[in-house]
Amino acid sequence: MAIFKLTLVLICAVCAVASLFPGSPSACLCKHEHPQRKFCDADVVFLGYVMSMQTNQKMPNNPQTGLIYDVYTMRVRYTYKTHPVINTSVDNRRLTVKLYSPAAFGGPCFALNLQTGSNYVVSGKITHGNIFTDHCRHFQMKWPNLTWQQLRGMRGEYSKGCGCAIGFCIYCKNLLPGCRDFKFQAFDLCRDKYQHCEKRVGPRGETSCAWVNSRKCSAVP
Repeated sequence: MAIFKLTLVLICAVCAVASLFPGSPSACLCKHEHPQRKFCDADVVFLGYVMSMQTNQKMPNNPQTGLIYDVYTMRVRYTYKTHPVINTSVDNRRLTVKLYSPAAFGGPCFALNLQTGSNYVVSGKITHGNIFTDHCRHFQMKWPNLTWQQLRGMRGEYSKGCGCAIGFCIYCKNLLPGCRDFKFQAFDLCRDKYQHCEKRVGPRGETSCAWVNSRKCSAVP
């Protein structure tokens, strides 16, 4: 058990280093994270239609001039978590944005492979005034594959648990306990689709967190 925990810590440390150097080979080693955790950590989350993609592009205003990116031009259909970089006008369907991701120079592991002509819900960070996304820290979920529980989460339920330590979390001392656990993959994937973590207030005013909509995954051993 001690060796197992040490291995997980080492993997997470590699992921932390990878987050500092998006596009590096180590960025392929990602720990599993619930989409709610990625939603809470993101600067922007939106539903977008992929119009086109260009590869081997530079990121504007990025002082790291040696990095290249795949750039997706997307029409924003709906914003779940906004930022001044995304203009929250009434008619978002006319708004287009550039989405930057690590270029696929190191193999298919790096490429997002978003399909032109398809709709995705994307989370990302604002980097040098640009929207950046990658596999480790963010999600890119195809619209038809989302469950209604995930859509409900994007529309408000996920925000209720952003003060909670969600999933396998080793740097969450300032977050509330209750959803900090690490299961095997089948349970995690079920939880990704159907559950979210929510903060609750007890009868004496104490706060904690708990998973909601657990019935869907109760059959998973």
